[in-house]
Amino acid sequence: MEAPNVYEEDHIIECNRNNADVSGSDNSDTNAAWTTALGDTVHIEPGDTVSMYAGYVNARGCGTQGRTIELKGETLGKTKELIYSDISTATPANNLQGYAYADNTQTTEQILMKDNEATIGVSYYKNADGHHYYFGPRRFMINATDGGHFQTNYPAPCWFIPDVPLGWNWDNPGVPLQWTNASSVPGGTIVFNHPTENDTGRPLFEVRHGNFRDTYDPTDWSRTGMELMRNFVFHDYREYPQLWIYDVIKTAIPQMNLWKPKNDNAKFTMFVRRKATIYDNDELVNIAYCPDGHVDISPASTVLQGDTVDDQTAGPMYSRYIEKKTISIPAGFNSGEFIADEITRQLSQIKKETTFTYEDYKEGSDTVYPTGYANSCESECYKPFNVSGAYMVTKAQYDTYKAGLPMADGAAPVRGNNWSDWFSQYQFVGIKRPELYETGYYVNRLADSKLTGSLGSYVHDDVTSPNDPIITNIQYTESNLKDLKAFLDAQAKYPEIWDDINKSFNDYTALTKITNTRWFHMNKYSNYMVTEGTHTPLSEAEALGTPLGSDGLREQNDPSRSPDPPAVPLSPNLNRGSYLFFTHYDESQKDTFYPLPTDPNAVAEGTFMNPDSEKYSYGCFGAYREQPLVPGAYVNYLVVLYPNKAPEKLADHLFNPDYPDTAAANTIEKYRKIGYDLHFNAPTTVAMIPMNGEIDHPYYANSAGLEMPSIRGNYNAGFSKNQLPDIPTMFQPVKSLPIPNLEAISSSNMRNPSTGPASGPSGTTTIIQFLNQVYMGASSPKLTYDGNHFSWSYLHTPAQIGNTSLAGLQSRFLENTNASQECYKINPTEQYNDFTPERAPYDRIILAHQSGHEVAVNPEQAFMPFKATVGGDQSTLANGEVVPDAIVPSSINRNLIPYEVYDSKTGIFIEDWGYDEDTWNDGLWGILGYTYEQFHSTTNSRLNRITKNNVNSLSVLTTNSQVVVSDAKVRMMNPQKKPTYTLGISHPWNIMGTQAQGDESAVFSCLSYPEIIQNTHSLSIKALQLPKSSISGYYGVRSNIMNAIGFRGERATLPILGIVNKETAIGDYFFGSESSIAFTCNKKTTISSVDIRITDPDGTNADISPDSTILIKISKQRSVNYDILSQILAEESGKK
Repeated sequence: MEAPNVYEEDHIIECNRNNADVSGSDNSDTNAAWTTALGDTVHIEPGDTVSMYAGYVNARGCGTQGRTIELKGETLGKTKELIYSDISTATPANNLQGYAYADNTQTTEQILMKDNEATIGVSYYKNADGHHYYFGPRRFMINATDGGHFQTNYPAPCWFIPDVPLGWNWDNPGVPLQWTNASSVPGGTIVFNHPTENDTGRPLFEVRHGNFRDTYDPTDWSRTGMELMRNFVFHDYREYPQLWIYDVIKTAIPQMNLWKPKNDNAKFTMFVRRKATIYDNDELVNIAYCPDGHVDISPASTVLQGDTVDDQTAGPMYSRYIEKKTISIPAGFNSGEFIADEITRQLSQIKKETTFTYEDYKEGSDTVYPTGYANSCESECYKPFNVSGAYMVTKAQYDTYKAGLPMADGAAPVRGNNWSDWFSQYQFVGIKRPELYETGYYVNRLADSKLTGSLGSYVHDDVTSPNDPIITNIQYTESNLKDLKAFLDAQAKYPEIWDDINKSFNDYTALTKITNTRWFHMNKYSNYMVTEGTHTPLSEAEALGTPLGSDGLREQNDPSRSPDPPAVPLSPNLNRGSYLFFTHYDESQKDTFYPLPTDPNAVAEGTFMNPDSEKYSYGCFGAYREQPLVPGAYVNYLVVLYPNKAPEKLADHLFNPDYPDTAAANTIEKYRKIGYDLHFNAPTTVAMIPMNGEIDHPYYANSAGLEMPSIRGNYNAGFSKNQLPDIPTMFQPVKSLPIPNLEAISSSNMRNPSTGPASGPSGTTTIIQFLNQVYMGASSPKLTYDGNHFSWSYLHTPAQIGNTSLAGLQSRFLENTNASQECYKINPTEQYNDFTPERAPYDRIILAHQSGHEVAVNPEQAFMPFKATVGGDQSTLANGEVVPDAIVPSSINRNLIPYEVYDSKTGIFIEDWGYDEDTWNDGLWGILGYTYEQFHSTTNSRLNRITKNNVNSLSVLTTNSQVVVSDAKVRMMNPQKKPTYTLGISHPWNIMGTQAQGDESAVFSCLSYPEIIQNTHSLSIKALQLPKSSISGYYGVRSNIMNAIGFRGERATLPILGIVNKETAIGDYFFGSESSIAFTCNKKTTISSVDIRITDPDGTNADISPDSTILIKISKQRSVNYDILSQILAEESGKK
């Protein structure tokens, strides 16, 4: 019989998700799983085969031209801790902020990590560029609202007052500086007097002490000898440039020897206060927000009104200000350009815009009508911060605040509305080394391990020799030691503390290194000597109330506490700042903790654990078993420091601090404070107080011939008929204008002049009181994609060329049309747009006409400017005409650093990226090509400028401008400051000339540095790797159509039917061709529906779009017999 002919009968089942049932609980929330109902029941016989005929996986954007990046949108199965600042506000107020109080909580949140969503922590910083801040501590700032001399000379002399300390002459410490009033000297002829202020508001003592010109004598225990002991980080400070060597009446002025923090463009990280008052011109402030005046009035004090000094459990007073930002990218396939633009958009989008309108309705007084006084806007990374303002930091406000606190001598406080305005400037401060300030807080503890904050720890037993170790009161526990280790590790980030150590500290040399020492703070004097109150803190309980260190903001009450040299009223100048000392450190043991013995009798009471074994927990700490009053009463071990084993031992001065009282001679007495000094002037700490920079009087040249149509400034708004000043004419010089009583000018232009107040400030509103905000952050943060790599840029707000305060005032003062040009500056000249004592004294600009007739000045006539860089006073002829010199020596402000790059005003740090090391590669930043090591260096400091040497090993991410070597060509300039493009190196020129002073002609000489303004752009932080285009190389197509098991992933619940490779993307689809995988049915099966799942290789549902289709082929074996007769016979045989 002839064999039958065999063939395959193919049936195609179309499984299209758009026509499928997705209502089931397992499928309704995904595009990757659905059930297709079949119109007819399909019978599958044994021997039939099932395979995927074709697959069309819809993934929107997958076929986009260029590189696409796949994000699943799924969690990574882990959480990460994020700490951020959560500020709550209270008590609505009629101020710029809208509230009177701000309470910050450092919130710890566990964030579930996802591959397409990063929850990051962003902090803010302010560059030390000499603008919009002053360095703390400071009692007050001289500005136009203080002192009668501001009413007699215009502009406000605060621009020109040198920022000298109280008692600046080391030959006569403690005596306030008296400026020479040259005009009062018989025969003296000078047109502008030296200022007569005695006190510029600096602290009562300067912690940056030690005269390099005098000989330090370690055996001189007098107060003068102690003051000559240097104890500051040389890297942080710069000696104040000399003012006048010889003044106009030929009186010698001593050398300054004042060291001020550097304006070197370093980045100061913003810290936020736990409990802050906000300026409100009406409210009586809640005293619970202010320091306990019995202890310490410093804003750094952690002891508030109502607190107990033996338990500071509320946490640090200042914490790093970190904002939580969630960056989310749609799951699926996205182009690199879209991801970059979307992240940029999310970080720079505007959140709100605010116009502050002041309204003050008071019964029985003049009404202040609604007036718009300020406007601001806020984006995700650039916003106004509440800062200091000229209205808050005056001497009057300081005195009022000091009087309102409980007095250290027990006197009753005096308070009225606004008594704490001075304190309202401290919600945000900038800290130069934030890791030290944060970890240092947890060093200070009581014997029971309770935190003590600014009160510090203390010495447990007398130390009578530099050869002895220091036993502290800190309990030796693993928890406490881990906190101490964190502090030691933070020190490793800042090796500059050890640089030039012989210049920073008299008692240390280059033998003391970062590899063999660590450091702590100690009070130089006994608790009795440094306490501001009248009691004598000799007991442990009383010692608890003595702070570690002092800001020098308030006088001591008992003059006898600083008996030598001369008795000064209220004894303000005993330098109560803490001392930095170094202790032994063994780097080889930095990660080793030595536990206490389990046998309570293993170490005798009053002895050291492992005294001869050279074992130091974490490389630094030993243990001492305390000697109880009753032997055997308890077992307690204390932490021991070993400065006696350091290369150089403790300074002799620390062992005899009570001169001339010799009762404690050669002793660091029990209860002397030790630990980490939180005060803003502590060695290793530099604190920046941000400020608005606006003062009452803007800078205008103090000159004859500078005509102005009006006096512009931040004065009281409005006018008063009886107090109306003379309005200058176009040709009237400003110097001849009387300055009106600004407090008596009314506050509303809507008032009828005939009813204006006859006298007094009734109803007036001072504009400047509301100017207590300043922008910080990155104005235009960017993530870009160049087709291969992602790059971060503009995480800083760049410097711009800008205009001077005189630009546009008259036609002679032209506007710089390139003012908005991004640049970096070297040796920048003064533009006089904001005031800060950190740039005082500002050099005067003297504008003089050449006509010889002061009144008949043509406004269009050219003026010759004279910019004095050596101080001195302008001079005039008998007719009042200013006589300029032909040479114009303009130069860098004396408080800035020559040849420092000033390229950034403020910016942001990305502190926390939202992923740990284990999940980094699967998270958003790893997918974009960044490596974990790029942003998690353990040694690189945030203070370092980003260059090619460290760009791929940062501890936190920010940016700065690009500086390239080709820029050096324009730095070589001639004396007229024009580039010569020679091969020489840039240098200053010595400018000499003459300037008339009174009836004499003085010869002056000064260094004139070339101002270098170079157009630039942001440095780019490029990902080291290419982004991941796909999480995997294929999709798995799984179905329940057969129960036979093929290849399956770890979590697969359905057998795999076929795969769709990701190399075939066209449009929005990946195309899968007919699969070579076929399943043969081994039993009779009937189906009426088909379940489809499209998965990633691990078996989880793929993140795809909704329009996918899978075609399933069922092949049935069929046979055809063409021998009809044989077939009929066979059938008949079967019937029989």
